[in-house]
Amino acid sequence: LILFGAEVLKGFFTRTTLPQALSDWASASSLEPMTILILMLLALIVLAAAGAVLLIADAGGKAAVAAGVTADLTDRLSAVDLVKAAVAELGGKGGGGRADMAQGGGSSIDNAQAAITAAEAILGG
Repeated sequence: LILFGAEVLKGFFTRTTLPQALSDWASASSLEPMTILILMLLALIVLAAAGAVLLIADAGGKAAVAAGVTADLTDRLSAVDLVKAAVAELGGKGGGGRADMAQGGGSSIDNAQAAITAAEAILGG
């Protein structure tokens, strides 16, 4: 299960079957959850003109988290801050990376919605 905790490309995703196709691909893939998250994160950043993305995946009951921020926003928003906020809600500590891309993990996927809410607070939403 992959949760998209971002508003990036919302209209596009709503009108297409891309989310289902991505879910099917991820389920059939032999890639690790964090690898899938990073690939999806890179695709979303490339497609987005400006924005921030938070991805949370179920990695065998644990949480894998990745965040990305487009270059034009990194002077006022850091992907590391988004990951740290999310990871804290998922039973993890820290998280790291760069201002434009970061990753982390938590001991449980159960609080995914709280993690999204915590990241939204960083965004001011």
